[in-house]
Amino acid sequence: PRTVAQAKSLDQMMEKRGEKLDHIVELKVDEKALFARIDNRAAEAKAGGAAVRADDTPEILKKRIAVYREQTQPILPYY
Repeated sequence: PRTVAQAKSLDQMMEKRGEKLDHIVELKVDEKALFARIDNRAAEAKAGGAAVRADDTPEILKKRIAVYREQTQPILPYY
């Protein structure tokens, strides 16, 4: 699930099956490494004559990180 609402729905679905979620996995990645990866991928694409992916920009990554913090990160204390 990506939101607490989705987590609650998943819990209800699993409860009907007699199952329970008892573990979650959180991947922690250095944000600087994420930005560097985008920069490297863009540089490699340009060097190879390929188009840079439209969603591979620092601005899009900043938005994705903000959405994660707002919508997904609250799942951690929920579980």
